Amino acid sequence: MLSAMRTNQASSATGVLQAVLTAGCLLSACSGDSQMTTDGTSGGETSGSSDATSSSSATSSSSESTGAAPTSEATAGATEDPDPSGFDPPDPVCGDGFVEGDEQCDDGNTDDDDACTNECLVPCGIEWSALEPAPTLESVIAGWHVARDDEDNVYVAGRVREVIVDQEENVTEGPDSIALLKYNGDGALVWSQTVVAGMGDSLVRGLVVDGASGELVIAATIDGVDGEDIWVGRFADEAVELWTFAYDSPFDGGDDQAAGIALAPGGDVVVSGRVAVSDKDTDVWVARLDGDSGELAWMSAYSGEFNNEFSVDRGGPVAVASDGAVYVTAQEYVDYQTSEGTLIRFAGDGSGPEWTLAPQADGSAHDHTSGPIAIDSQDNVLFAVVRPGVGGNFWIYKVDAQQEVLWTRGRNDFKDMDYSWLLSGVGVGDSDELVVGGYWTNEIPGEQISWFEAWWARLASDDGAIECQLSYQEPSDELLPPSLAVLDVTASPEGGALLTGEQNIEGELAVWTARFRP
Repeated sequence: MLSAMRTNQASSATGVLQAVLTAGCLLSACSGDSQMTTDGTSGGETSGSSDATSSSSATSSSSESTGAAPTSEATAGATEDPDPSGFDPPDPVCGDGFVEGDEQCDDGNTDDDDACTNECLVPCGIEWSALEPAPTLESVIAGWHVARDDEDNVYVAGRVREVIVDQEENVTEGPDSIALLKYNGDGALVWSQTVVAGMGDSLVRGLVVDGASGELVIAATIDGVDGEDIWVGRFADEAVELWTFAYDSPFDGGDDQAAGIALAPGGDVVVSGRVAVSDKDTDVWVARLDGDSGELAWMSAYSGEFNNEFSVDRGGPVAVASDGAVYVTAQEYVDYQTSEGTLIRFAGDGSGPEWTLAPQADGSAHDHTSGPIAIDSQDNVLFAVVRPGVGGNFWIYKVDAQQEVLWTRGRNDFKDMDYSWLLSGVGVGDSDELVVGGYWTNEIPGEQISWFEAWWARLASDDGAIECQLSYQEPSDELLPPSLAVLDVTASPEGGALLTGEQNIEGELAVWTARFRP
């Protein structure tokens, strides 16, 4: 269990939970015949366009972090009494039209490409999920970043703040800290640790794992002497510290904030963020650190044009190509009415930028910001531009090293005109399978009851076509079921998805981590 856990930025999921009916499945390219769901009802479906969906209720594997491997919901618990009639029930048979045993669905046909496979599994369905609860009922905890190593272990870095209320209602609240967790390939918790950095709060902003060694590198924003500083730490197994690095810009009293982290070829570490230059000027910032020692190799920055004496630019997540080129997504200030989501490329030695790309720049006033980023084996970049707030939207682009946009997908391709759909992460599998995902707000109209559900989709690498899409809600026996806010998404080796975030069930918070099939 996590001990002495705290954290910084308030998650958008905290305190927002009401009710959900069942685990849901929204399938795009995986559509087909209607299926018999786990509650005995028939799940209908619409086919045709890329965002056509079908709905089903899926029984899935789930595990709280007890150190044991997750078990199927259908087989967990005590052994049932024998049939009082004296006859043993028939063995479950996939394809008979009845959901039995460990089956997630059963549509009674032999079509392997519809909404229920010939193994009676929901396409893109869940393999396992795990929970790590907050240290007390009043504490705050969430998974913010997820990564994997070459041995199929899954790592999560998140935020935790321990809050203790004694019998006299006195509240003791600790600082925000970094929660680190390791799960094996079956979803069993291997270890959990808490990292405290800086002089107060520490907010994790990125996680990467050296696949061969299993060493973790995390980026965070910490409380420094005269404001916030950028911090990087490298850890061996069990969160044993190997080295740390901190950066405080020369501008006194300015806040410097981390935004992302990546590994370069050869094992060096690249960190991104924003640094303060003056009261009215912040720059996109990137730096390369020696992977063995954490010593600074180089740092570079980017500033947009000044307008009315302001140039408030913010660096976002970072990725590194096979030739060492560094790509950073950024929020670039244009004027007080306009900011652009921009992709910036630096050379491998930090020089540049070599070019910038703001694909949504059309001369109109809008507030766009940086989104997640990933790079495939051909050094093509998958990145997103996000419009936050009311009327939120997102656009996903695949571009090559020459700035050519290969294809684009937007929120409406996944859910037409639903502004609640948020993008939290993108990832690339070992064979360049592409995954994207996040969460959205479901509700009962007119009842003021709403909840968050997870979603993810697999995209074709060549044209971005949606091959499979799923919306998921964790099963629960509680009157008010869990609300899932997904805060990061990446790809499993074979092109499935790894998700992490916050589960909120009747105000009780936990780190939620899950693995989904390709």
